[in-house]
Amino acid sequence: MAIIKLKSKRQYNMVNGRQLLNSKIHRAIVTEANLDYIGSISIDENLMDAASIVEWEKVQVLDITNGSRLETYAIKAPRGSGEICINGAAAHLINSGDLVILCTYVILNGEEVKEHIPKIVHVNSDNEIVQI
Repeated sequence: MAIIKLKSKRQYNMVNGRQLLNSKIHRAIVTEANLDYIGSISIDENLMDAASIVEWEKVQVLDITNGSRLETYAIKAPRGSGEICINGAAAHLINSGDLVILCTYVILNGEEVKEHIPKIVHVNSDNEIVQI
């Protein structure tokens, strides 16, 4: 049996941790699907802040309207715009007007798992925050 020497807490968590929901933006409405953009999902910066999503972070997109599921990365949309824009190839799977759930995940270990509470951001039909 090989012994692996882990150099950091992050490496330890990657090997021994559990992947948990970190944040969720619940029932947002896609405002645009831009096939010609390079990729990603543009998210109103207010929503990103509320859900603790950072630019370039991996985001899972769950389409309530048609059942599609995909992973991409987040980029900032103008603060207060309500924008949720699916970019690039993902625009073949998710359309403007679709209802979606956006999720991010974190790898935690031990006591962190027991103490973790994900951020759940509820929005209205204009993608404005109504509850965290």
